[in-house]
Amino acid sequence: MEKAAHQYNGKKELPDSIFHGHKELATKIRLWHQQGEKCLYTGKNIPIADLIENQYKYEIDHILPLSLSFDDSLANKVLVLATANQEKGQRTPFQALDGMDASWSYREFKSYVKASKALSNKKKDYLLNEEEINKIEVKQKFIERNLVDTRYSSRVVLNALQDFYKLNNFDTKISVVRGQFTSQLRRKWRIDKSRETYHHHAIDALIIAASSQLRLWKKRNNPLISYKDTQFVDSETGEIITLTDDEYKELVYRAPYDHFVDILGSKKFEDSILFSYQVDSKYNRKISDATIYATRKAKLGKDKSEETYVLGKIKDIYTQTGYDAFIKLYKKDKSKFLMYQKDPLTFEKVIEEILKTYPDREQNENGKEVACNPFEKYRQENGPIQKYSKKGKGPEIKSLKYYDNKLGNHIDITPANSENQVILQSLSPWRTDVYFNPETEKYELLGLKYADLQFEKGTGNYSITLDKYYEIKEKEGVSKQSEFKFTLHKNDLLLIKDTKTKEQQMFRFLSRTMPNQKHYVELKPYDKGNFEGKEKIKVFVTTSNGRCLKGLGKADLSIYKVQTDVLGNKRFIKKEGDAPKLEF
Repeated sequence: MEKAAHQYNGKKELPDSIFHGHKELATKIRLWHQQGEKCLYTGKNIPIADLIENQYKYEIDHILPLSLSFDDSLANKVLVLATANQEKGQRTPFQALDGMDASWSYREFKSYVKASKALSNKKKDYLLNEEEINKIEVKQKFIERNLVDTRYSSRVVLNALQDFYKLNNFDTKISVVRGQFTSQLRRKWRIDKSRETYHHHAIDALIIAASSQLRLWKKRNNPLISYKDTQFVDSETGEIITLTDDEYKELVYRAPYDHFVDILGSKKFEDSILFSYQVDSKYNRKISDATIYATRKAKLGKDKSEETYVLGKIKDIYTQTGYDAFIKLYKKDKSKFLMYQKDPLTFEKVIEEILKTYPDREQNENGKEVACNPFEKYRQENGPIQKYSKKGKGPEIKSLKYYDNKLGNHIDITPANSENQVILQSLSPWRTDVYFNPETEKYELLGLKYADLQFEKGTGNYSITLDKYYEIKEKEGVSKQSEFKFTLHKNDLLLIKDTKTKEQQMFRFLSRTMPNQKHYVELKPYDKGNFEGKEKIKVFVTTSNGRCLKGLGKADLSIYKVQTDVLGNKRFIKKEGDAPKLEF
């Protein structure tokens, strides 16, 4: 647009007034720039003022007829003189150019298109197509390419459904349509696609379903059915059937039912959409991440006695990322570095001396101040950093270890001959058992991890032992008098009611979280992937940073587990058994 504005009025922007009443001017200007300011059918230059001020002098043409290509995207469009467009008709440039008045030759056209760096490869393929488009095999190829989804996965599903209907003697024809085609319907019907929530999946499904009812398919030359039966001629006359672009648009873009588009865009319809999620209740998944962590005992900061800490590691202090991690921890608490505790001479006389001597900011070639790495500056001048020694021949230093966090939930994999614990962290949550305490009238939650399950000796059954379960129950603060209500897995749905305010909201359960806080869970929204920042919610007021971490052990809450069928129809459950399942 800036180029067009500069040529038109010498400014950076075009005036808004030129777009009023000038249909598709923005697209015309985009094509004008893409085509090198030329009419591709005549080779004549298009002055920008002429394009803007003479609305009907130039038209947007489909390179290949819509009835053949089924492609209404920019890749199949060109800006041309209206007279040239009328003369070209329903032909390809290869078929038309050499016979048109006031046109450059096809050879000149072909050379220009090939040399263009602004035209996409797909558009070049359309422009330089030299096939006889009225031949049956050519039509079949275009349908395969642009309308029918021929990906292997789609073909497998298609064949399975076709086999099912054939086996059950149903007279049903099935085809797989490309997303490009339904996307065109969306644009023409002006149905916005918002990915903020999951509603767009339902709308897409309805558009796909409605596409089978378009007027185009009512004609005898249904391209989808014809593709299946390889019939592309009128069964009555024997003639090859062609459609003009206007006829195609009327047959395709006219909604199949009255008020269909209005209904899809209505708030009432959006509110009626139901959601069904795949609940992840599988119990034999990986128990933790694969990283092995070392530990050390230390007394740091406010520790009253020695604690076991998990070690972290800065792998390469010479990278900018490595230095940034170092200086962040150094400024916060340098005593967390093992070197500070175990080798103070090296830390003071080597590491800290480098920090005093070499800067961490410098000017680049443009005179702008940027970050740099003092350790790397030292290495460039003196070679690798070495540990302190009187003779200056200490071991090289590339990485630094530090006390990261106190040891929490973990799996101990310490070898028999090791002085320090070796562990696995990030234990994956599996399920949460929900209890209700009748004395306090509050819910209590017990979180189980995949690591809590084991194979029983002798039987080979996969289970959690009763002793282990009671141990976790006590640790999680679930009272002996509390009554079991139901079990929750990832993607189970919850209805949470505030009995005091009467507010209620549906949530999607993620996991029991924050192990140091009793009865906390992480919840996801019912109709989308994540919450947004500090989003207002009905029961807990707001979320924080897009996450809903909330305690359910509060008064005045009533919680229902919500089961859905595949269509999203809900069943509300207050209690699903007398005791949790411990064997599988």
